[in-house]
Amino acid sequence: MTTPNVSARQLAGEQRNEERKLRAMRRTPAIVVGLGALVTLLASVAYAVDQRRLSTPAGVTQAWVQAALAADCDRYADLSAAPDGKRGLTPAQCDLVLAASPPGPGRNGVVRVSGVVLLRDARATADVSISVSGFPQRASRVELSNASGEWIVLRTPSTCALLTCP
Repeated sequence: MTTPNVSARQLAGEQRNEERKLRAMRRTPAIVVGLGALVTLLASVAYAVDQRRLSTPAGVTQAWVQAALAADCDRYADLSAAPDGKRGLTPAQCDLVLAASPPGPGRNGVVRVSGVVLLRDARATADVSISVSGFPQRASRVELSNASGEWIVLRTPSTCALLTCP
């Protein structure tokens, strides 16, 4: 007579487990949607912070130096211009940027931007120092322009003393 009770208990236990599984399956889409929304929010915040940083002379200078150190020719060209305002680089100029960047995985180094001074006529200067392991520390003054509503680094002789400019 104990057999039916054991079977009934096993059956009741299996039913409870099935109910738990069904509840978990019903919650899964909500969890996935919630995680997707959280990832989207975090990516949007990161993008907004980066865009805010690029609206300042110091942020543009730091991004430009990091692009040069990482041999990211497209980013380097987007953030800089020749003193006459001409933007963009030829493939040969990109090769010069690549050759001038430090080799290896530690090439990003430490970039410090200080002493940003806004000048008249939508211009600014920033003092920059670069420290990359295995290379001597370099420092120079970088010149920037804000002619079209966005800050860009001008590849002038003083700027090019810091990094090789094509």
